[in-house]
Amino acid sequence: MLVGTFALIVFKMLKKLNFNKIFFFSFAVFFSIIASLFIKELPKNFDQNSINNYNFKIPISVLDAHRQFIWGFSLSKFREKPIFGYGPDTSNFIEDGQRVIGSKFTGTMKFIPSHPHNFLIELILETGLLGTLSFIMFIIVLNYKIFLKANTKERGFLIFFNGYFWGASLVNFSFWQAWWQCSYFFLLFLIASKIIKFSIEQRNETF
Repeated sequence: MLVGTFALIVFKMLKKLNFNKIFFFSFAVFFSIIASLFIKELPKNFDQNSINNYNFKIPISVLDAHRQFIWGFSLSKFREKPIFGYGPDTSNFIEDGQRVIGSKFTGTMKFIPSHPHNFLIELILETGLLGTLSFIMFIIVLNYKIFLKANTKERGFLIFFNGYFWGASLVNFSFWQAWWQCSYFFLLFLIASKIIKFSIEQRNETF
């Protein structure tokens, strides 16, 4: 909800203020730096001694210990196969992925219990940079085509929906679960249908 609301606020701000391409480029660079700093603070060494003595730089009250180890481990494995990844829905079969972490903060939890609990990290790990960039471009183009047909109110709703869904996906379910993908594309289909229907009705009224 917070990510969806934030996305909607940014969208409304962009509408009111006249930002040029330099602003968008600067924002992308800023976001990339923030993401890099966040990744830098995740665990990097996964031998038992390093795990036992690990000092969490990201407070576990902000991001739980298990996810920090999952994400750090997944990103370390991504660096081994950065272009094509390990294959869709295969992350829990990666070597050491089923090993118990062994931290007092994680109990009997494993490095990858079933998936990385972050759709972006999961895509990067399993499909590599090529697959991840292709998927992101597909989602952007698909939404942009719907966005062009929408009025201001409908655009805001579309922005909020995507922020809400992908925001939840950053800490939640596996992207490859059929019900999770169906939830997104079915809801997007309903939104697109409503937008297109209203657009056709307005065009008919004009004539």
